[in-house]
Amino acid sequence: MTLFRRSPRLPRPAALDRHEPLAVEITSDELRLIHAVFEHAKERLRIKRWDMSPAEITGGRDELIATLYRRAGAGSVTGEHRGIPFFTGEFSAYDYALKKLETYDGERTLLAKGRSLLNELRFREGRARAIRHVGGVAVFRDTAVRHDQQALS
Repeated sequence: MTLFRRSPRLPRPAALDRHEPLAVEITSDELRLIHAVFEHAKERLRIKRWDMSPAEITGGRDELIATLYRRAGAGSVTGEHRGIPFFTGEFSAYDYALKKLETYDGERTLLAKGRSLLNELRFREGRARAIRHVGGVAVFRDTAVRHDQQALS
């Protein structure tokens, strides 16, 4: 006699693979604003925190900007101009840069635009989409599928 019977598991839909990172779309104008926020925050840290090393000031955020520009380039190469993937996990680095601008007397208009964009990104997080990698660069899943189909034909 079995006290606890396991219910049969239903297969997970392919679209809900738990290991796929999710990203929201950003435009090239939004990318330029994100870049400006990071650069201005880095500049304010250099001025106000002269005791910090350059590695502590950048903290790997330069690599994030380079990666975002690579993603923008991948979207143009595949012929899909749907937007640039910005991972939901990368929001924290952007939020950190905004906090540094606020803490170290950054430009108020840039800070306001940056906060507005962060609020918009948090809103879009509910519509985040799965991504794939094409040539080592993240693109949206539907872009990757179309690109792979073109390569096969």
